[in-house]
Amino acid sequence: MHFFVGEVIKFENLDSAKKGEDFWHGEKLIPISKAIEIIGSGRPFDNEIKEYRESQLKFLRRIQDGYKKRRL
Repeated sequence: MHFFVGEVIKFENLDSAKKGEDFWHGEKLIPISKAIEIIGSGRPFDNEIKEYRESQLKFLRRIQDGYKKRRL
């Protein structure tokens, strides 16, 4: 799983086959709050993945808090 942070300025309709991009059928961009919700919905986490999932949630919440502070 990868997280990328930034602001989208605009979307362009690109033909992914011509650009050589791997094709993903799902959403490519989701709000941070939705990512937190999706990951958190897996609670309680299995012991094998608990530390990883908790780290993801912590990281995403820090990004979300920083973004909220910038908007104020």
